[in-house]
Amino acid sequence: MSIPLALLAPVGVAIVGGAYIAKDKAGGLVDITKEQFDDFVEKGVPIVEDLQTLLLGLGEDVETGLRFVGEKIGNIGGSIAEGTLGAVRGAGNAVLDGVQATYTYIETKVKDRRVETVAVITAMAIYGIVGFTILNKIRNS
Repeated sequence: MSIPLALLAPVGVAIVGGAYIAKDKAGGLVDITKEQFDDFVEKGVPIVEDLQTLLLGLGEDVETGLRFVGEKIGNIGGSIAEGTLGAVRGAGNAVLDGVQATYTYIETKVKDRRVETVAVITAMAIYGIVGFTILNKIRNS
């Protein structure tokens, strides 16, 4: 496990939204791993209980802290967008697979009776057109 040089002596650590964060002496916030977090806690680095204390209570200027939080929120938003896009793509693939399976099923059932099937479909189309024409003649008269 390697610790960034800037974090050899952090002034505070916190867990914000499941992310482990350390504050260095220069006032910057840096992502760390759970193992690094645990090591810092064992060495006596104070655990910051909330985001406000992390941003303000340890001497952090608000702008830098808010930028860091904004980046985290942006990353979460990007993850949600990617997940949604993946779901839409998956749904589209599922629909296409369903259509293909339906076509294949119908094709196998009709395969032996193609001529009869075409004759029945043609007859049904003609019956439908004739019926529609008769109804329109009755309505218009």
